[in-house]
Amino acid sequence: MENRQLVIDLFVGVYGRSPTQVGIDFFTEKLNSKEWSPIDIVDFMLDTKNNPEAEIRFPNNMQTTEKIETIFHNILGRGTATKKGLEFWANRVDNDKDYSMSNLILDILNSAREHKDDAKTLDIKSSVVKYFLDNIPIDQQLGNQPNLTLVIDEQSASDAIDKIKTQSNYIELSHTNYGLGDLSTLDSQGVSSIDSTHHWDRKELTYSFNQSIPDSYYNYPQESLTTN
Repeated sequence: MENRQLVIDLFVGVYGRSPTQVGIDFFTEKLNSKEWSPIDIVDFMLDTKNNPEAEIRFPNNMQTTEKIETIFHNILGRGTATKKGLEFWANRVDNDKDYSMSNLILDILNSAREHKDDAKTLDIKSSVVKYFLDNIPIDQQLGNQPNLTLVIDEQSASDAIDKIKTQSNYIELSHTNYGLGDLSTLDSQGVSSIDSTHHWDRKELTYSFNQSIPDSYYNYPQESLTTN
């Protein structure tokens, strides 16, 4: 498996969400340079002392069995097969000094990749990740990553992609215009609006503002601004 795909799988397994392009590039470079191993990355992602997301998702008072169930749902969309199996893995994580939660996550991912149906589930989740990365600008990805825990088949993947499409359209139309065309001067203040140059192709444009229009726009020589 290529390192980029491995990083996607790790985000799916640990956080149940898509990474950003920045996150993929960072961890892929760590693997490519051999500075970090896969288990180093998972250790980092689970570090509740230095990683705020880990602290939120896996607080110290969370039972090991709960953590394991969360990981299974993240990766496979279901819990462990049996209560006995859950207890076995929890006991090993809690009592085997050579086996950690990071080991377990990697084992579940490796096992999933070796089984046709589970591998398909991971591939479906990855397809949503790739659509997100290809269609949401890098500077808009953080905080907008799709939740993949409910993506378990083609229909749920399609629903997730439709949501990303809506998100993509919103991001495209939402723009901060600091120039406002020919009405801007070096002294004009930025106004949140829709940018006609990059996002619209019409002869007539209606601007919508979420704040008062600065007086500086009214004073531009030989220009006027109509408001309503």
